[in-house]
Amino acid sequence: MVTVNWMLKLFGFPVREGGGLFVSGGSAANLMGLSIARKQKLNNQLKGAVVYYPDQTHSSVDKALSVLGFAAEQIRRLPCDDDFKLSLSALENAIKEDLANGLKPFCVIGNAGTTNTGTVDPLYKMSSLCRQYGLWMHVDAAYGGGGILCEQGRHALNGIELADSITVDPHKWFFQPYEIGCLLVRNHQLMNNTFQMLPEYLRDLEGTSEEPNFYDYGIQLTRGFRALKFYMSIKAFGLASFRAAVEHGVQLAETVEDKLRQDSNWEIISPAQLAVINFRYNPRELSLNETQIDELNQYLSQRIHEDSYAMLATTILKNKKTLRMCLINPRTTREDIDETFSRLETYAQDYLKK
Repeated sequence: MVTVNWMLKLFGFPVREGGGLFVSGGSAANLMGLSIARKQKLNNQLKGAVVYYPDQTHSSVDKALSVLGFAAEQIRRLPCDDDFKLSLSALENAIKEDLANGLKPFCVIGNAGTTNTGTVDPLYKMSSLCRQYGLWMHVDAAYGGGGILCEQGRHALNGIELADSITVDPHKWFFQPYEIGCLLVRNHQLMNNTFQMLPEYLRDLEGTSEEPNFYDYGIQLTRGFRALKFYMSIKAFGLASFRAAVEHGVQLAETVEDKLRQDSNWEIISPAQLAVINFRYNPRELSLNETQIDELNQYLSQRIHEDSYAMLATTILKNKKTLRMCLINPRTTREDIDETFSRLETYAQDYLKK
């Protein structure tokens, strides 16, 4: 209860009315958040129901909706704008069209730090649309939620406090071991309304408002004491240490962006956002075609992995293969970055000589 209240305060949810539950990870938290939305907005009646989210949304949302019984035609995966954020005009147009066709829009899912780019959707304006049309607003902050600890992150996450439910993943940017995800809700009674069941063999164990049984708040009956590690980490290191670690990641990504802009061989595809930046090696003077550039950058990722020096995965943005650098490890230094790019330059020259 203590750690849940910490999270409620961090994200601007009312402590008295709000609630939450620590779960295995972001996938379970998204599943539970959408389960509550289905119950409260649809009373579990799926016919004609429609849910909306941007095309940069994590695949766990697709999986959760499938588990909850939603068919493909009930899902609106909407295009993002050039900054990889949900287009509000596309969202409102889709809602209006579905209403005109007699369907039941019930939920919008926004992102607070996408896995690909660290992008945050326009949450404040999204909340206005949700209120206007009576939709549940769920925010997936599994990756970016930790950004709330620093000033830049709080600014980027503006509007998250207006959500109905939020997914957070402390085993990402709160530096916790697996498994500890978290679902936060504005009204804890809705968790009870969705998940509470009282079979005869559990009635002697019914919880109270002062001491709830957390199995009434979610899917699991038997649960590990996930909150303990988070509680002990904060107590041992202090919140200031966590804040400094988050700030370090944000600033390091911005340092990388500055470095890339000074070298014409590198092309930034998505700028630094919540400690993530996407780029590719693209020497302009060689006039490589897109296939060649993709193959070159796949090679760079493969070589850096083979050296076991850095983890630099690839992803696809705007139909381009990019290198994704995620800098949330507080032990990563500027010297590590410089060495990584030195190696990448060497690999690139070796590849281009072939």
